[in-house]
Amino acid sequence: MKKLILFIAGVVCAIISVQAQPSIHYILKGKISSTGKEPLAGASIVLKESGTETISNADGDFNMALSAIPDTLVISHLGFRRKQVIIQNIPASTVMVIMDPSNTQLQEVTVSTGYQQMPKERATGSFAQPNKEIFDSRVSTDVISKLEDITSGLVFNKGDLGANESSLKIRGQSTIFANDAPLIVVDNFPYDGDINNIDPNDVKSITVLKDAAAASIWGVRAGNGVIVITTKRGNINQPMRVQFNANTTLYDKPDLFYDPNFLDANDFINVEQMLFNDGFYDAQLIDPTFPAVSPVIEILNQQRNGQLSASDAASQINAFRHNDVRKQLGKYFYKNAFNQQYAVNLSGGGEKTSYYLSVGYDKNRGARDGSDYNRIKLNAYNTFKPIKNLDLKIGLDYTKTGTTADNAMSEITTGGSYATIYPYATFADNKGNPLPVVKDYATSFAQSAEENGFLNWQFFPLKERGLYTTATKGSDIRISSGAGYTFMKGLMGEISYQYEAGNSPANTLINEQSYYARNLINEFSVVSGGMVTGYNIPVGGILILNDNSYHSYDLRGQLSYSNTWRENDISAIAGVEEREVQTHGVSNILYGYDPNTGISGPVDNIDYFQLYPSNQYSNIASNSGITGTLNRFRSYYSNASYTYDNRYTLSASGRIDGSNYFGVKTNLKSVPLWSTGLMWAINKENFFHSTFFSLLKLRVTYGFNGNLDQNIAAITTFRYSFNSFLTGAQTAVINNIPNPELRWEKTGMLNVGIDFGFGENVITGSIDYYRKHGVDLIGDAPMDPTTGVTQLTGNFAGMKGGGMDIVINSRNINK
Repeated sequence: MKKLILFIAGVVCAIISVQAQPSIHYILKGKISSTGKEPLAGASIVLKESGTETISNADGDFNMALSAIPDTLVISHLGFRRKQVIIQNIPASTVMVIMDPSNTQLQEVTVSTGYQQMPKERATGSFAQPNKEIFDSRVSTDVISKLEDITSGLVFNKGDLGANESSLKIRGQSTIFANDAPLIVVDNFPYDGDINNIDPNDVKSITVLKDAAAASIWGVRAGNGVIVITTKRGNINQPMRVQFNANTTLYDKPDLFYDPNFLDANDFINVEQMLFNDGFYDAQLIDPTFPAVSPVIEILNQQRNGQLSASDAASQINAFRHNDVRKQLGKYFYKNAFNQQYAVNLSGGGEKTSYYLSVGYDKNRGARDGSDYNRIKLNAYNTFKPIKNLDLKIGLDYTKTGTTADNAMSEITTGGSYATIYPYATFADNKGNPLPVVKDYATSFAQSAEENGFLNWQFFPLKERGLYTTATKGSDIRISSGAGYTFMKGLMGEISYQYEAGNSPANTLINEQSYYARNLINEFSVVSGGMVTGYNIPVGGILILNDNSYHSYDLRGQLSYSNTWRENDISAIAGVEEREVQTHGVSNILYGYDPNTGISGPVDNIDYFQLYPSNQYSNIASNSGITGTLNRFRSYYSNASYTYDNRYTLSASGRIDGSNYFGVKTNLKSVPLWSTGLMWAINKENFFHSTFFSLLKLRVTYGFNGNLDQNIAAITTFRYSFNSFLTGAQTAVINNIPNPELRWEKTGMLNVGIDFGFGENVITGSIDYYRKHGVDLIGDAPMDPTTGVTQLTGNFAGMKGGGMDIVINSRNINK
């Protein structure tokens, strides 16, 4: 407490002394030079408090009036890092300022749009970047799950599909009919593969584009926001660097007791008894299709029919009251999950080349019995500089995955009027022998099925494990190349190309002993007089085949220009690109399948058969089909920003997209989208003297993003089949009613943002720390001789802060 009081008293005295001193009129002399002691001419020099400005002469010298102490000297020069020098008192000699080249400065915080990199401090749009330290420290085999809770504006919908892009929203729902997932961009191109194939160990940076000014450069695919992922690269003149990462993570079993609304066995039975007495189950108990009812209802019905005494019925029912199906599931179907992750990468470069090579292997065992995942990853990227001003790039990314899933768990439902399984179900007796549970049909019906020639119709959960499995083997390859040429200082042309292809064959094998196979064969049995006389589905296993593949290409040509002179900074890009994505799918089902011989039996998929015991009619699903889509885009785009004195920034972007999905009329074949934005760095104004804020920026943007609903088209589309109920002939079903004026979904967005950082009037820190961050000290600042800590007066950006966006969305839906 005593030190705190002395500290506050010192601050007050310092403020009083500064306010009491008279105005100072002094000519400050200085010299600007590079790290090689070469004088720098044309450097911009500003005294923030005094408000005077000048530039250095051919010898790097400057003179300017100093009228306030303390004051901050700000020096900037093209190709060098901007520098601040704090003037604490009148220097006794010439101020020597050594500028560091920009390629040796600490990495500036930049954001990537997928088309260009820009300093975040001059960006008008709303960008978000995850905390990189936390991102890197998290252990996961996928990128998306590592972003949770550390990325502003990124919303995870836990009830959706899990850790993939379909469960993500950027600032909530932004579309009505079209795909509501954000656009995923990897290394400057849209990514068409499974986002889980991206190895987090290869990720260098992630930027989330949230508002129109940030995302509209992506046109009709940016309506839901954009996530830009940039992978790691090697550097020119960098010695070989080897990184190795190995992780093993063990997880607890899932907590099946977290649901406070779970109705335990005792209360569930009490409810069933009440409903039974009120006649709720009477219709089901006399239904000739034998719908499923729980064991308690069966016992109560037997008691009512005189088949059980009241005491025996009560004894059997009370035996259920202490059961808990959650314990059964946890004991037999869940286990401790673990993830194993191994990755090694090599990076480096010489005078004209750089390289990056990584190899990764992941093996995950899921919490459910029989669920496993493995992945092999290879990533290589090289750059070459064969001649001056020419850059050549080539990259290869290959992923091979394998996933197995045991579907026995998904089969554990009662069916009928029961949404899930009754809470007192037991899967094994005291000796561990499997017990049947009610599924789809009443117990009495299932027990007597074999006597009538049916296959066993009882459901034993413990016997189902390993009998109904799905195996998916996926592969994904991405090849990228590019060439860039610098025509003159600040002007560069680039041509980039990417080819991507992948497939994911999935085979579901259902053993003939599984309940699924037995139930389907029994339902389609030929029944006469209650006895089975034949089978429409041959007795045996079932093999479900699905093979989906895709390939895409992107071709882009772009011109980039950037220049800085005195207080002006301009950056602009313009380009054209073509994109094509084609998907293909094949599916089929084989019945009576023998995995040892690969032989299946013949099945009539055309005729309709009467099902037993429901007496409904259905054909035997063939699932045979061939599907495919073809998407083509052609786009023209441009983006420009102008910054004056690092205080005011104006940005504008425009894009015209054309697609084969758009209207058939000429004036509807293209979509124009645009955005504009303003940014004001208030903390850099001469009048800004806040002791509370070290950073204060105001941003205002407005523009339009688009989205494309690929479920509809401007012309009529059909789906062909051979499943006519009456004739079995080829039929065509209309998928889409034509809309010749079909356009797109368009979202207008007004975004007002405030970025702020907190500083202190007196900041304690070492001199070396501030020098490393571009702040030099001139004058006699008080320093503790024992700790080497100096008291500094002034506001410093880059401290902890935050920001706030106010977003107004307005949608204009064009159909």
